[in-house]
Amino acid sequence: MAYTGGGKGRLEGCKITGNKMMGLFIHAASAPVIRNCLIRGGKQGAVGFEGRGTEGRLEGCDVSSKGLCAVEICDFADPVVVATKIHDAKGDGVRIWGAGTRGLLEGNEIWCIAKSGVSIKGAAPVLKGNKISRCSEAGVHMHGGAQGRLERNDVSLNLIAGLSIAEGADPVVSFNWVHHCVMSGITVNGSGTRGLFKQNRVNNNIVHGFVVAVGADPTIIQNRIYVNLKGGILFRDVETKGRLVANAVFGCGSGVIINHGAEPVVERNAIYSNELVRIFPSFLSRGRWI
Repeated sequence: MAYTGGGKGRLEGCKITGNKMMGLFIHAASAPVIRNCLIRGGKQGAVGFEGRGTEGRLEGCDVSSKGLCAVEICDFADPVVVATKIHDAKGDGVRIWGAGTRGLLEGNEIWCIAKSGVSIKGAAPVLKGNKISRCSEAGVHMHGGAQGRLERNDVSLNLIAGLSIAEGADPVVSFNWVHHCVMSGITVNGSGTRGLFKQNRVNNNIVHGFVVAVGADPTIIQNRIYVNLKGGILFRDVETKGRLVANAVFGCGSGVIINHGAEPVVERNAIYSNELVRIFPSFLSRGRWI
């Protein structure tokens, strides 16, 4: 089924299944409301929003895909996806890509995804109040200069990382709960990768709470980072910087680990009750501790 050429209207309580390519395609400045539908994707995924002026609202639906991602948003589209169950996709759960592409994802449940729950490349969406779990890669992967906001999401039980910020991404990440991931909670990697991480809870991840590496330079302020098995925060690699200000880091293997030439500024943090050490600088590490 397709909406094109400014198509609008309402699609409610329908079953869209058994299609060979894509279940529902919305493009060319269309803006329908799709509510309480069951949508199963084909080879090209389940739902696609594409093109400048394309908006629309996907609400209260159940979406999965045997092919690519379950939901794709691209080429300047700006839809709202709210209170929708997105699961069992063989690609990403939601893929948002392209400079100028936006979109709002709010109050969705995203789980059992073969790649990342939400993959954002170059776009600037808002993700708010979503539950993202049991993804085989990251809960949210931002790369290719992605921006936007991640706020009040519950991200857990993902294999690679809860949040993976890379390749020049620069988001605002606040009030999220990132926990019980198989590796690290939040990773920030790559030259030019920044981001503001403020007032998040990052706990009970098997490796580290945060990993900052490969030349990244984030600002990490007023987070609670606790009970991560190996360490609270790891800074590593030459040219890696970052500011760590007024955080509470406790109950981890080590509090803050700085190695391989990293140069962060560590200022006014409460680092306590960690099993090994509060701050462990090693391997040509530099930086300032205030």
